[in-house]
Amino acid sequence: MRVKLDRGACFGFCASYSVEVGGDGVIRYEGRGYVTVRGKHEDRIERARVEELLEAFRDAEFWGLKSKYGPDNISDVPSFTLTVTVDGVTKSVEDRFGVQSGMPQVVTDLESAVDFYGHTTQWVFGDPDTVALLRREGFDFTLAEAGAMLASAAYHGHVNAVRELIEAGAPVEGRSDLCRVTLLCAAANHNVEVLRMLIAAGASKGDQAMKDAALRAAVGRENREAVRLLEEYGARRVQ
Repeated sequence: MRVKLDRGACFGFCASYSVEVGGDGVIRYEGRGYVTVRGKHEDRIERARVEELLEAFRDAEFWGLKSKYGPDNISDVPSFTLTVTVDGVTKSVEDRFGVQSGMPQVVTDLESAVDFYGHTTQWVFGDPDTVALLRREGFDFTLAEAGAMLASAAYHGHVNAVRELIEAGAPVEGRSDLCRVTLLCAAANHNVEVLRMLIAAGASKGDQAMKDAALRAAVGRENREAVRLLEEYGARRVQ
């Protein structure tokens, strides 16, 4: 038995990844784009939780749904595909335009359920479990890949993930497909604590242009505290 969710890419910043929950409780994730953690990773849940997830599909009468919802001629939206295999029988449902295409709300609910039981938050956005999970895998936090994770976690404003990545040794000059450089990523959200931590860690300390860009982002978001912190850090308002 296995349950899989595949979230495809779009022309924007849509998180693209797949997550599969096996009958043995093993979670297999693969991050492709616009996620904090890329590549293949694994986690595990209890068998009882797997049964809860499968029961959600039974309650939704998943096997009676259409195999596809939404038109083929829309290219600027991601497609989401749910696939369930039980006793050698596989059923897939493709979501191309959500409930706006006449798709039942229960499909969106099932997508969310797979994300929940598949613990995707720790990989897609970053949360308090991200660093612990990567440590168990023997991940090298000095790699540029860890810097990219830090930048993405800063963009999403997840304080604990940012703190733990910094403490683990992740480069503070990381680059993300979401927001370019770490300091700018931090200025792009409203969680000032993230920005404060990165300034303390010396992110972009010697890069005047990047500090100025971060200040412009903070001004654009009308985040007065972020503006104050960046100006104290040496950022200048370029006329």
